[in-house]
Amino acid sequence: MKILLIIILLAPLYLSAQPPSKVSLKAEFRNKNWYPLAKDEMRQAGVDSALQELTKARLLEIVPSKQASGQLTITVILVEQASSAKVTIELKRKGLGTLVSSSNVSLLNKNRQQIYKALVNVGKASGIKLRKALLEKNKWLQDPANKEYGHLNQKTEKIYNDAQKAKRNQKFEQAWKLFDVVSKRKDAQSETWQILAQEELDFKLPIFEANYLVTQAQSNQRRFPIARLEKLYKGVIKKNKGHPERVSMAQSALDNIQMSNSMMTVAFQQALKGTIHNIQISMKMYYAETGKGPDLAQLKASYLQVPKHIELSNYSMDSKSTQFNYSLKDKNTQVIGHIKGNIQDGGFPKISFD
Repeated sequence: MKILLIIILLAPLYLSAQPPSKVSLKAEFRNKNWYPLAKDEMRQAGVDSALQELTKARLLEIVPSKQASGQLTITVILVEQASSAKVTIELKRKGLGTLVSSSNVSLLNKNRQQIYKALVNVGKASGIKLRKALLEKNKWLQDPANKEYGHLNQKTEKIYNDAQKAKRNQKFEQAWKLFDVVSKRKDAQSETWQILAQEELDFKLPIFEANYLVTQAQSNQRRFPIARLEKLYKGVIKKNKGHPERVSMAQSALDNIQMSNSMMTVAFQQALKGTIHNIQISMKMYYAETGKGPDLAQLKASYLQVPKHIELSNYSMDSKSTQFNYSLKDKNTQVIGHIKGNIQDGGFPKISFD
C-alpha cells in the first residue's frame, strides 16, 4: 500500500483561557494510487474539515513537533475496490492517554464534486466525534473527585486487559463477554478502550478463535468444528462490509475449511476402514476354528485388538447364519461408521458413515 505522508505545520492557534494541549499535526493518505481528487483537494476536504471541527473545542493548539506534548494524526483512507472513504483521527497526549474517532462514507457513483463534498462531510463527522469526546474528557478531568484517578479509566482498561488475557489463554467465552462489556461503556474516558474492544469483537477475536480451532483440529487429526467456524467467519463478513479485504479473507476461509473438512473426513473414513479390516480378520479366524460367528465377548477374547480411541458398539451376530451388524466411532475424529455383512462372504462388508 502506497502511503502519502504529509506533515502539515500550522501557525499556533491560541484557543482558550484554559491552557490548550500543544500537539503536532500529521496527515496520512492511504489510497493505493487511486486519485479521485487532486492531493491538495483531498487534504483540504478530508483533513482541513476535520481540523476545523476539532479546533472549535478550543482545547488544542497546533504547533511544530519540537514544541508539542502530543500528536494529532488525521488519516484519510480511500479504497477504490469498495468505492469508499474513511477518516480516522487519533489524538495522543502525554499523560492524558489516547482518543480515537472514525467515520466512513461510500463514494460509489459519485462525480468529482460529489466526492469532494463526501470527503468534507466524513472529515467533519470524525472531527465532531473527537471534539465531543475531548470536551467530555476535559470536563471529567476538571472534576475534583477525579484528581487522584489519573488520566485513564483504570476500571475499563483492566476489563479490556482481562479480555485480552482470556483470549490469549483460549478462554474465548470469557473474552467475548468482557470485550462486549467494554464496547458498551459510554463515558469519554472509556472511548479508546471501547473502540479497541469493538475492533476485537468485529474482527480480531473471531479470527484469533477460528485460527486456534483450525490449528487444534489439524494437530489432533480431528474434523473441523464447522458450525462454530461458520458462525465466526460469517460474523466477520457481516460486521466488516466497509473492509473488503477482511470480507474477502473470511469468504476464502469459509471455502477452505469446507474443502479441507471434506478431505479430512475422507481420510478419517479410510483410517476407520483399517480397523474394520482387522475386525473382519478376527471374525474369519474365529469362524474357521469354531464354524460359527463370535459374540462380542468371544470376539474380544480371541484375536481382536481395537485401538483405544475406537469405540465398538451395537454389535450383533447370528452365530448360525454369521450375519453381523456393529458400529464404530473414532473418538478423536468423531467419524462414525455402521457396518453389516456376513462372515462367509468373501468381500468387504457394507459401510455407511454418519
